[in-house]
Amino acid sequence: MTGVTTTLSDAGSDPRNLTPDTRMEVRMTGELLTRWIGAGTAADPRRPEFADHYPAAAWSDVTAQSSANLPPAPNVMIVAIDCDAATFAAIEADGRYDGAVIWSEA
Repeated sequence: MTGVTTTLSDAGSDPRNLTPDTRMEVRMTGELLTRWIGAGTAADPRRPEFADHYPAAAWSDVTAQSSANLPPAPNVMIVAIDCDAATFAAIEADGRYDGAVIWSEA
C-alpha cells in the first residue's frame, strides 16, 4: 500500500479498522508543572527538568516570566508540551510528575 493514504473516514468511525500501516499517530498537547534545572550557562542552559527525562516531547515555557526572575523556591515553571500519546502517558505515570499535569487533550 505504498503511496496510499487512508483516513479515519475511510475506515469508518472506528480507528481499530485501520491497519498498522495506516493507523494515525495520536498527538497530545497539555501543560505541565516542572522544576527549572541548569545553571543558565551556554554549557548548562536553564530548562524544564522533564525535558531531560522526555526529550521526545516538544515544549515551550508559558510561565510568562523570565527564568532569571523566578525565585529559587518553589522553583516551578509551566510548560506547554506536544508529544505522542505514549510519551504523554509515560509522563503522567512518572512519579516525579505526580499531579503535575494541569490539562491535556488529544
